[in-house]
Amino acid sequence: MALLVLHSYVIYFDVPAGYVGWVSVRFQDKTCQYESTFLRRVRVTSAGKACAPFPYPNGWHGEFVIYANSDGSRRKIPLGLGAPSTPIGVDQASNIYVFFVGTEAELARSWNLEPKTH
Repeated sequence: MALLVLHSYVIYFDVPAGYVGWVSVRFQDKTCQYESTFLRRVRVTSAGKACAPFPYPNGWHGEFVIYANSDGSRRKIPLGLGAPSTPIGVDQASNIYVFFVGTEAELARSWNLEPKTH
């Protein structure tokens, strides 16, 4: 018997090509626009900020961090980077999700720069 896993939706975080650092995504921000499909694409700025009008999923979901190139092409961040996407979590009070893009060494050097959620 096969196990069927249903996802509420899939989120693609489009990070500028070559970006390394903290990313802070504000969810449930009705001023934000996104592509409304099964794949919810969240565009991250070069400053590591993003927003989404929908809530952060409460349950099974998929997340992918993708480098978005200036020519419109996309490339999955290679696992060889060490810690390509290190999720820290969601601050329920502010609806902000924080994660880090970069190597484990870059993450270790960046803890003092972690974005504030308030």
